[in-house]
Amino acid sequence: MNATALSWLAAEYHLPATYSCRLLFSSSNSALVSPAPGPATVRLALIRTGLEIFGRDVVRDSLFPWIRAASVFIRPPEGVALSEQVLRAYKADMDKGRVSFGKSVVYWQMAHAQETMTVYVEHPPDKSGRRGKPS
Repeated sequence: MNATALSWLAAEYHLPATYSCRLLFSSSNSALVSPAPGPATVRLALIRTGLEIFGRDVVRDSLFPWIRAASVFIRPPEGVALSEQVLRAYKADMDKGRVSFGKSVVYWQMAHAQETMTVYVEHPPDKSGRRGKPS
């Protein structure tokens, strides 16, 4: 049995007044909202931030393998209110030099969170197999 203690990074986020984290496979005409982002969204955010700070080579060689394998857990906000929006959408079509406008009804959900959301990411082990650095 391996008695290595797990080490986790935790970050608390206060979400904006209203937000919309769309569920997977939602259409653009009917976007359902999730109360918090999923693990894949957290991984993509870590990759994007890594690219902005360290560049492509460091992310590709060092960070990406860890981000891909890391366990990600999300504690959603304590309370989330959902509101459904019914909107009128317009689309411009160019046909034979003429512009015409079509319209349709779009259903959109927005969320408003009370309290914070916490994201937990497992800290990678160092070269010796230990997790994290000693305090």
